[in-house]
Amino acid sequence: MNKMKDSNKDIILDKLSMLYHIPITNIKKIGGFENTVYELNDKKRDFIIRLTDSSHRSMEMICAELDWINYLHNHGVSIARSVAFTNGKLVEIIKNADKILYVTTFEKAEGGHLTEKEWNFDVVQKLGQTLGKMHYLSKHYQPTQQVQRPQWYDSEYIQETIETLQESEEVLLNFKEVLDQLKELPRDKDSFGLIHADLHYGNFFINKNEIKVFDFDDSVYKWFIYDIAIILFYSVWLPWIEKDKESIAKEFLEHFLYGYEQENHLDLFWFKNLNLFLKYKEIEFYTLLKEIEEDDLYGWEKEFMKNRKSLIEDNIPHLDIDFQKLVMERN
Repeated sequence: MNKMKDSNKDIILDKLSMLYHIPITNIKKIGGFENTVYELNDKKRDFIIRLTDSSHRSMEMICAELDWINYLHNHGVSIARSVAFTNGKLVEIIKNADKILYVTTFEKAEGGHLTEKEWNFDVVQKLGQTLGKMHYLSKHYQPTQQVQRPQWYDSEYIQETIETLQESEEVLLNFKEVLDQLKELPRDKDSFGLIHADLHYGNFFINKNEIKVFDFDDSVYKWFIYDIAIILFYSVWLPWIEKDKESIAKEFLEHFLYGYEQENHLDLFWFKNLNLFLKYKEIEFYTLLKEIEEDDLYGWEKEFMKNRKSLIEDNIPHLDIDFQKLVMERN
């Protein structure tokens, strides 16, 4: 079994080596979940290579993602841009056995993941400003690709969540109720557009207090408030946070919105619905973690899962905060 895996790895590296015209020793695998990610190093270039199985994303959907990324980059957002191959293409294809893999190249972000030492509210403010600029630009974005990124209700995560929750009827009913409420929300230019949809602390780097965002693989047409819900959701679970979750959420949102509002305005109505989007994320994340062995979970993930099923079934808010009142008071 191991020899077969090693052989498969060697074939991929051989193909990448030929595609980029560099030695295999200059290509190093650095991760992978839904995609496989490599780092390319040589004297002239320092890039990130992403391999996407055609069963995960179509060529058209990847091209739509790259169009969005480069639009944001060209309008001044600090993100890891897509890089063309020498032939001018943004996507190349390699085949391995019966699989088709799409290869894309990205600028490598300098710095690293946020650490406790670097955590401060200046970073939170800059994170808010970055997301605010992305949302402002989303209002004016006109895709150049014929195929566009999916609408929120077409997300594969919704169907996967529903299928996984079949054995947990009460949680499933709660999730469907959340979906029904989301379907009733207005969708206008100032509240709904193409978003990152997965902006957590693993998807941006910090370099001298500057932020660079990457991994737009989940980008989807959805409400702007969902991007805020995502980053708020993960912020209260940072492993070094010692305050209660409500206190850190209030502090985080105050500094985050100070940066966000420098670039974009979001109506107060959406903060009234922030708990709904947090509940959506809570159920989706619970569903993902319940399929993973407990020993493979991080410490904060284990903490999150404690009594989580009961909390969801009892419809306890993820954060006991009146966000609309909170935002009104700061204004």
